[in-house]
Amino acid sequence: MNPKYYQQKRSLINEIEALRAIKGQRIFELYEIHETERNIILVTEVILEDSLQDLLQGLDLLSKSTIQQIMFNILKSLSIFSSHGIIHRNIKPSNILVEDDLKIKIVNFGLAISNSALVTTVKICGTPGYIAPEVFKWGKAGAIYNEKCDVFAAGCVFFEMLFGYPLFEELFFRISPFRSSNTRSN
Repeated sequence: MNPKYYQQKRSLINEIEALRAIKGQRIFELYEIHETERNIILVTEVILEDSLQDLLQGLDLLSKSTIQQIMFNILKSLSIFSSHGIIHRNIKPSNILVEDDLKIKIVNFGLAISNSALVTTVKICGTPGYIAPEVFKWGKAGAIYNEKCDVFAAGCVFFEMLFGYPLFEELFFRISPFRSSNTRSN
């Protein structure tokens, strides 16, 4: 079997398992799953909200009260995920949808993993600039990471909302061979 196909299928299975575990709680709704011989089709709610990345690119800076409300909702979402044993592993502005009332929905659970699977299947993954330091230490001297890596990423998002640019843009993005689509030039 093609390794890329296996990786894509594993990512989709991760997403389905996470969506089922935390159904209806600050994530987009998964209504149905259809599998054909060649495809797996997810039927989800229609997403009309802008991502936080869209909001950050469209404004000079968000107001303090808006940042406070969005950040509260992000942390509340992460608390819900943690209570269900889910680690998202890719928290970043483009994966946070913001509704008109500032409620949020987190999307893209392709890298999500269950806390119970960490010992055997954890790997270094995420978006450069939002990855917690302990993720890079994984596999060295028994190091392991947990849901706190999502809190670190939320802190990076918080910084970006406050200042209008990614926390590690200067330090990491400009010197790294790993360029992210969510960097903005000044």
